[in-house]
Amino acid sequence: AVSCDEAFLDVTDLVGHDPEQMASIIRKEIFETTGCTASVGISLNMLMARLATRRAKPNGQYYIPGEK
Repeated sequence: AVSCDEAFLDVTDLVGHDPEQMASIIRKEIFETTGCTASVGISLNMLMARLATRRAKPNGQYYIPGEK
């Protein structure tokens, strides 16, 4: 199950961009469009991104880099 206030970012193929900055932009756009906050987990695959979301709650973001 996924909550409507969660986002999981798989940044496996992201080149030349900062994953945390990208998450901040997404969270800002969600808030400006809906008035709702969002928690974002970021990592190199969906499983790790989902685990990162646990640390991001509430209304935050957490990045697990590939080295961890």
